Amino acid sequence: MCNFFVPLLHQLIRHSTITYRPRISGKIDQLNLQPMDRLLNKKEVAAMMGVTVKAIDKWVCENSIPYIKISRKCVRFAPSDLNAYLNKHKIQPPTPPTPLSSISRR
Repeated sequence: MCNFFVPLLHQLIRHSTITYRPRISGKIDQLNLQPMDRLLNKKEVAAMMGVTVKAIDKWVCENSIPYIKISRKCVRFAPSDLNAYLNKHKIQPPTPPTPLSSISRR
């Protein structure tokens, strides 16, 4: 909504019986948000992950990172989704092989 119309809309609502509820695109039940989650923007996610904003843009275009599309140009990220994504892509170091001295010979 254009910022020009917001004060006009609030004035109309104050003086009428119309109730205004902002439209939320998508189904809010499908979002895996905890009550205290604050959605992060691209700059915050880039700083958290130690990459550039261009890298985040690329991952969003490739649909390789979970995000919430607020509008045509605005995306946000839920911290719980990012933590799950990072844990899923975490690579554990291989377990060291057992030393030959501990293997008994027959």
